[in-house]
Amino acid sequence: MVAWNAYDGNINLIWNRSSAADFGRYNVYVSTAEVVDIAGLTPVQQIEAIATTSYQLTGLEDGTKYYFFVTAVDDSGNEDTRMANVSGTPTAMAAGIADPEIRLEVYLSDKAWAGTTLLADTHTRGRPRIIEVNMRGEIIWEYVLPDDLKRYTSPGFDVEWLPNDNILFVLPAKGVYEINPGGSIVWSYLDSKISHDADRLPNGNTIFAFGDEDTASDAQVKEVSPEGRVVWSWYASAHFNKAPYEDIYRQRVDPHQRGHQAIEWKHHNQPEEFQLLG
Repeated sequence: MVAWNAYDGNINLIWNRSSAADFGRYNVYVSTAEVVDIAGLTPVQQIEAIATTSYQLTGLEDGTKYYFFVTAVDDSGNEDTRMANVSGTPTAMAAGIADPEIRLEVYLSDKAWAGTTLLADTHTRGRPRIIEVNMRGEIIWEYVLPDDLKRYTSPGFDVEWLPNDNILFVLPAKGVYEINPGGSIVWSYLDSKISHDADRLPNGNTIFAFGDEDTASDAQVKEVSPEGRVVWSWYASAHFNKAPYEDIYRQRVDPHQRGHQAIEWKHHNQPEEFQLLG
């Protein structure tokens, strides 16, 4: 059994389905003290559907440790006292600031995995930003792009959280940037042909897609070291500059130059890292 999403007085439980042929119901128990059996306890919920193996407890006190138990009862009323049990402590969700431009449409706390979400927000013209929102849609952190970088957000910029709590983001046709929680730029790699996506690799290098007005002579994926040295690259031309691919190209209006038609030999959005097994 697992207890999860322990926020705002709620805890969600999930357990394994009973295999009993004479199943009658599940009994769900909760206690603020660790117990060795269920004698004297009254179930807080009885669930008769054998396929229902989850339940959300509500109205709990944040900061209090609770113990949860689930038993199976057969259709004659005999209860299996071999309890599945787990403990959990609900905590208050980090509070943020409500933004009238952000609307929370759906939050099913017994279904969604609680936490915060980091995203690029470009819906307000002239004020592109990176925001972190909680499950209530409140902003708990934001970074507004500096004036000299605001024009490099089309068709959108990739954002990701790094293990050191810094933020890595891509500005198409400009470069890759790493900022700390205070909003200071601590690392950058500038390249006018970089496009949508970049990722920080376990070795500390950064890999990114290279596809803004690229040609057959360009590498479509590059890996750079923290010092900015290209240590690996992948060329689509080595694999696709032959029939039936060599005549494929994409024509679009360059968002950075009004009226300019940009020709891209191949359009790459995202590199991915795979681990080979076996």
